[in-house]
Amino acid sequence: MNNDAPKPLKSRLNNPLRLMLYLDVLNLLVFNAVIYAVFYAVNTTISTLFSSKYPFLNETDIGLCFLAIGGGMVFGTVSVGRMLDADYQRITKRLAKKAEGDPEKHILPEDMTKDENFPIERARLRMVPILTAIFILTCAGYGWVLQQEVNIAVPLILQIICTPLTSSTLSSSS
Repeated sequence: MNNDAPKPLKSRLNNPLRLMLYLDVLNLLVFNAVIYAVFYAVNTTISTLFSSKYPFLNETDIGLCFLAIGGGMVFGTVSVGRMLDADYQRITKRLAKKAEGDPEKHILPEDMTKDENFPIERARLRMVPILTAIFILTCAGYGWVLQQEVNIAVPLILQIICTPLTSSTLSSSS
């Protein structure tokens, strides 16, 4: 029997809920939870609201109304990546121009765009306030047009606008 053999280390199970103690993580989680909840409130109430507000729709027609959200999600998925890439490139160019314009600090433009110097939070979160404001207005408008029982095209168009805003806001702030 060999007692000199190293004993395996006990793995300690870390509690992931401790992340909630960090204010920045908690803020992002609450923000994303609210956006996600509002989006799914719009999504899940389509069948009940549309059947009561537009009695001429049958079940098939109501099912087709979900295509507006699906189309908006496809558009949002494609546009979000392009939007974030464009913002990243814009900030990269701005930092490089700033480094070239200030030769006294002896900072190379290449050094400004390295990971440790690049303000990734600024690049990702720059559009979030605008996107969130448009999202709020779109959702409020969606509720109002359903209450007023306007033409069915209007809430469907607002759904198409709402879904890319949801995906872009969630992707930018995650």
